[in-house]
Amino acid sequence: MENINSFVNEYIDGRIKAHVNFINKIIEEKGPTKQNNKGYDFPVVISQEKLLKIHKLKDLTQIKENEFKVSYYGFNEDNIEPIKFKDIAIPKEEIINPI
Repeated sequence: MENINSFVNEYIDGRIKAHVNFINKIIEEKGPTKQNNKGYDFPVVISQEKLLKIHKLKDLTQIKENEFKVSYYGFNEDNIEPIKFKDIAIPKEEIINPI
């Protein structure tokens, strides 16, 4: 099960980085957005994204054949820091297509 934790958390990081690439393209084409995500401190397109937080997987335990117990790290807790826009912003010449 430990491999699934790494896979899920790497997927989350990749999805956030893909959003940053996407938002960079939007900003390049249309100018700055009017909203920022409060947790990650990066621009977002719609107001519903302002409070979005994706918690990292802490533990996944199989209880029965088709039953699992899942726990997540708290946002900004347990020594897990969310990715910040300033840490992964990509120069526009390096922008790639989002996932």
